[in-house]
Amino acid sequence: NRLVQKMKPKGPKELNELRIGETVTTDLKEITEGLADSLTFNAKNTRNDFDESNMMKYEAMRKSFNELSSQARIKQIKGEETLALIKEINNKKTEDKHKISNFLIKQLPTEFIVNVITPFFNAILSSNTLPASWKRSIIIMIPKKPGIDTKISKNLRPISITDTLCRLMERLILKEINVFLESY
Repeated sequence: NRLVQKMKPKGPKELNELRIGETVTTDLKEITEGLADSLTFNAKNTRNDFDESNMMKYEAMRKSFNELSSQARIKQIKGEETLALIKEINNKKTEDKHKISNFLIKQLPTEFIVNVITPFFNAILSSNTLPASWKRSIIIMIPKKPGIDTKISKNLRPISITDTLCRLMERLILKEINVFLESY
């Protein structure tokens, strides 16, 4: 198991060539345009599972949510909630753009989580303003299935690497939203 982990590449692979149709290109602009074309094509050809009855349910739910949203306020986060969430998260070593991973967060002292991270989250909630760096992510292309040719754009899909702390706060807010929705 350790040998397999050592053999796995660390971080995303750099995409330095791409097959578009029958042509292989190494030009970064052509690679970018080819990936964009492929993503646009895939998005346009995604099957829509909403039939009329599902759409009516969706509209009713959206209307109810809009009525309730004026009542919904995210409460201040407690240090215990942050600690509990950090214990739940997986030990992924994938780093965000600041080189912070879940694994690193789990190594932080309890006092730091309670006295620094939790008040930071609460300051964000109080100000209704996200840090600018949380609004940007690193987008990488990964294979849709293991073992397929990664030089063909239609075999790739994008993932966004967002800030680790942002993902933690999103999960804390999601828990609060779920509690709110379950009460109705």
